[in-house]
Amino acid sequence: MRLLCWCLALAVVAVLAPSGSFARGVPLSPLMVAAPPLANDDGANAIFDAMLAIARAKATYPAGAADAATTYGAALQKYNAGDHATAWTNALQAIALASHRPYPEPAAWGSPSPTVVGTAPMPELVEVGQAQAESMLGIGRRALIDCGATDPALLQALRQRYSAGVAENLRHDYVQVLADAQTIVDACAVVLPAQSPTPTAN
Repeated sequence: MRLLCWCLALAVVAVLAPSGSFARGVPLSPLMVAAPPLANDDGANAIFDAMLAIARAKATYPAGAADAATTYGAALQKYNAGDHATAWTNALQAIALASHRPYPEPAAWGSPSPTVVGTAPMPELVEVGQAQAESMLGIGRRALIDCGATDPALLQALRQRYSAGVAENLRHDYVQVLADAQTIVDACAVVLPAQSPTPTAN
C-alpha cells in the first residue's frame, strides 16, 4: 500500500512539474555567436533570425546549433564585407541547419511550382519566456536602429546593452534579455516637444 502511495505521489509531481524542467536537467550548450548587425535590411534581419534559431536549437538540437553557428559566422563575415546578398543566403542556411526536419516531404512536393518558395522553419520555442524575450529583443533592436538619442556615449552604452541582450538570449537568461531590451526602448524613445497652441483668429 505504501509503495502504491509513493507511485501516485511521483505521478502527481511529474504532471505538475513545468514542461521544461526535465529538459533543463541537461546542461545548456555553451555555444555563443556574435551579435547580429544593427541595420534594417534583408541580410541583417536574416542574420538576427538565424541568431534566434541557434538560441532555440541549443536546447532542442545542439548538434544543429553547432553546425548553424559556423554558417552564421560566415554570414556575418560576408555582411561586414558588404556582400549582403550572400550574407542573407548564409543566414537562411544557418536557420535550416538549426532546424529538425522530422517529417518527410510528400512525393508530390518533390518538384514544387516555381512560384513556391521553400523556407526552412525556425526551431520550436522552448518556453513562453523565450518567446517574450525574443520579441522584446527584436523591438529593442529596431528601436536602436532608429534611436532618437544623439549622445555618442549613450549610443555606445545602448549598443553594449544590445550585445549583452543577444548573449543573454543565447544563454536563455530571459529576465535579463527583457531588462536590457526595455532599457534600450526607453532610452531611444523620441519625446516630441510640446506644441505651441495655434493662435485663433479674432
